[in-house]
Amino acid sequence: MKHRAAGRSKVVIVGGGFAGLRVAKSLRSSAVRVTLLDRLDDHHPWVRRAVPPARF
Repeated sequence: MKHRAAGRSKVVIVGGGFAGLRVAKSLRSSAVRVTLLDRLDDHHPWVRRAVPPARF
């Protein structure tokens, strides 16, 4: 098994719900490369219904 040279770690987060987004945000400031995967390309569609279009 080969070991990588010291560098930025990589993390894959599966799920863009509240927990996944929170973890991604908290890791953003560290020396970790974050990839966030979700089955939807538009997160939390209820926000679009709850917030008037002028607020976007």
